Amino acid sequence: MQINLYSAQTLRQATKEVIKNVEVSQNLDLRNFIVVPDRFSLQAEKLLFQELGISSTFNIDVISISKLASLVLKLSGNEFKTQSNLEGMLLVYKILIEHQAEFESLKDANLSIDLAKEIFLTISQLKSCEISADKFLKSANELANQKLIDIAKIYSFYECSEREKIDAADLITLFAQQIEESELIKNSNFYFAEFDSFTSQARTIIQLLVKCSRSVSIATCSTTGENEYIYEQDVLQKVAQICENLKIKPNIIICEKNQNEFQKHIADNLFAFKQTLKNIPYGAAILNNSNITSEIEQIANIIKFEILQNGYNFSDFNIFVPSLQSYQKQISEIFSSEDIACYIDATKTLLDLAPIKFILKVFDFLKDENILNFLAL
Repeated sequence: MQINLYSAQTLRQATKEVIKNVEVSQNLDLRNFIVVPDRFSLQAEKLLFQELGISSTFNIDVISISKLASLVLKLSGNEFKTQSNLEGMLLVYKILIEHQAEFESLKDANLSIDLAKEIFLTISQLKSCEISADKFLKSANELANQKLIDIAKIYSFYECSEREKIDAADLITLFAQQIEESELIKNSNFYFAEFDSFTSQARTIIQLLVKCSRSVSIATCSTTGENEYIYEQDVLQKVAQICENLKIKPNIIICEKNQNEFQKHIADNLFAFKQTLKNIPYGAAILNNSNITSEIEQIANIIKFEILQNGYNFSDFNIFVPSLQSYQKQISEIFSSEDIACYIDATKTLLDLAPIKFILKVFDFLKDENILNFLAL
């Protein structure tokens, strides 16, 4: 049994270190699985080829926990169909309509598919935390909270319903039952990356993988000082529980901080309450331009210079603008004329970033609150 814990200042740095230590081999009987949340799969695949310097691989897979579960269960001969979130949501909606008279807080409520969605997500979260319907109903009755009691009843109806397909939580439960018998698991290394927390089900899976696989490696953050509050300690706590249960000690690898002075300064102060000032001799530049057109032309010239002189690729550059509506026309025309390939993502703005949302909330609060009272808090 072996569990390796790669600790770095950021999750991305820890992920890179984990990938660098993937056991590359031409032995096709040996499998390596880089396990990431679904939303990071494409980024992890890109990092895999960049960090290992390979162009192809036959025994390294980037996969989510649910897809790993499906793979193992199918290889074990289990026949099943998975339930989509939409199907689960519609099932909850059906339960709401059929049993509305049995509820207290929802008896006279205006039932909608949005309400069903929120309740289904709650049920999914409870199942991933290994909280059964009976246990939740017992707790709700003890609290005498009618809303919780109604949700617990819906949860019970959901679990008792005749479903032809299994939901995501049931899939993980079945996976846990098959791990000890799986030959694939026994001949594989597992690398968990980009997780800032683990559910109870995920902890159970990792504990079984540590027992049954060749090795398990986990990327985590160990921020200290001003940035200590950014990342939760959930991953570290779950790993500590696993090691205690298995009576083993983790192999902790502290990743070297290979950032330059500019990157380190940003990492240390990005979310800090008390920022430190530092003169950065390189890595940043402020350029003055009279209008948007000259600004984009200058950026285009910089990109062309870096590609021709320093070997960069188009994908190495990211451009942030205050308003796509104002900049999109110039970017498209100028980059096209300069033969610069680009993709303009109109779906995400700076206003979508959590720090910006927080700042705007503070400003909204200050509109209606005496600023002296606010500063006195």
